[in-house]
Amino acid sequence: YSVSFDFVPRMLENFYADQGNSRITFEFVQGLHSVLIEKLKAGSLDLLLSANPHEKAITGIPLFKQELFVVVPESHRLASKKDASLSDIKDEPLVTLNKTSDIRNHIIRRFDVIGAKPIIAGEVAECIGMSALVKANLGIAITPLSPTFEGGNLKILRFCEDERDAMCRDIHLLWLKDHRFEPSAKRFRDFIIERSAQS
Repeated sequence: YSVSFDFVPRMLENFYADQGNSRITFEFVQGLHSVLIEKLKAGSLDLLLSANPHEKAITGIPLFKQELFVVVPESHRLASKKDASLSDIKDEPLVTLNKTSDIRNHIIRRFDVIGAKPIIAGEVAECIGMSALVKANLGIAITPLSPTFEGGNLKILRFCEDERDAMCRDIHLLWLKDHRFEPSAKRFRDFIIERSAQS
């Protein structure tokens, strides 16, 4: 879910700018990391944008770092700040994605580093639900940015500078090592690889 609103449309716009690609069509699937990895392994997906699962059958390339942010209600004690640390929020109730989410697992690992355990106030399947629960003052969220969190009585904070790199996820373009690509899927994969090498 968390890369679909920004990276994918931008990459498609660039791909379709080449008239030779104008007749190529795609079927897109969104979902949680663990579900999509299983679909990739089953051969029902050609390509996947996600965190690297470090599995032998899967290969790929790193594309970009996805920064995580703290989202709080406007009435929250941290709302007047520009950034926050994990220590600032370790005792706050947290609205998070469910247990199969790679984002949630990343957050738990970062809490472990500071010797804390997140207080889970609610679990949701995607960011729209997370936004609604934060707006309802059920808790705060740690999440990638998406239009869901803009406006609506929410405040978005960056992590403090010394934690910012750790609060990023590496997003990869993934595929099965022995996958046989249709020409159009291979063309799109190679286009993304070429673009990423240029940036």
